[in-house]
Amino acid sequence: MFEVENVRDTVTSLEPTIHVSFLTPRRKYGSAVFDVREIDRELPPYKAKQFSASARQLPAIYSVTWFRTYVFRPTRGFKACVRVRNTFLQPMTQIRFWIERTRFRLTGRVHDLGPFTLDEYETLKRSQGPH
Repeated sequence: MFEVENVRDTVTSLEPTIHVSFLTPRRKYGSAVFDVREIDRELPPYKAKQFSASARQLPAIYSVTWFRTYVFRPTRGFKACVRVRNTFLQPMTQIRFWIERTRFRLTGRVHDLGPFTLDEYETLKRSQGPH
């Protein structure tokens, strides 16, 4: 499940596929494609809409991949990239993402933010809203 908002003044729609790229624990690049389930993908201006998507085929190690980039494409306008560190789907800024991904590629280490409990994760998700 994900939420999309069209921040332009014109009506557009979401392309039916979402592309994701990632790094495996062995620091190799991988990719996958998700198909948007809804037939009505129209995006009115400044109105959020929820969608669901299913993966065509995921590698067995997908759940332990790092530095994922999800690419959403509207039929008109610019693509949107969502960058996350790991399976907790913590969003990252583009610069921080590039720095940490490069560090991981070179050293095999991920920047440690300290212990991260399930309660802290649930609090983080609640603070991000329903999407």
